[in-house]
Amino acid sequence: VLDAVNRKQPTLKSYVRLMEEDYGFRDWQKFETELDGAVALHAKGASLSDSESEKILRRLTVQLDGERASKPQTAEQFKKTVMLYLALYPERAERTQMIDGWLAAETQDGLKVKQLQVWIGEEQQAKRQTEMIRLRKIRASIAQKSKDYNTVAEEMTALKPFISGTSEKREAIY
Repeated sequence: VLDAVNRKQPTLKSYVRLMEEDYGFRDWQKFETELDGAVALHAKGASLSDSESEKILRRLTVQLDGERASKPQTAEQFKKTVMLYLALYPERAERTQMIDGWLAAETQDGLKVKQLQVWIGEEQQAKRQTEMIRLRKIRASIAQKSKDYNTVAEEMTALKPFISGTSEKREAIY
């Protein structure tokens, strides 16, 4: 019934509830359809603020993260669900864990570096200095691993004003 109602008048709350139901039935095709619908509706300006939907989305990300370990094909659904959660609830305390989960699920270093740049900008705008520093260090580390030395230099230069210890300053300069 919810599916029929949501087709006529879609809402983010309905999409989230349907995603949970589809996950429970392991209907991955319908889950993907509902997830895409929720992302598209949010892109059109819809928002979601109720705590029940937040709990459902958080629960889904945890379950999908577990699925991802045993079924790598679910990694894309996990990453998209995390991105939806972060878009809908950017100020929640779970933000750090969601970002870390997304980074663990993403296999392409180039995409990680690009997405981290977006998140660093969001952290700067929200004036969350500690998380911004942490993300800059992660971005520099990933860039170094993939031999993107321009990005490493960019991040280490940006970190200079926040570094206090002698060994950390030497590392940043190096």
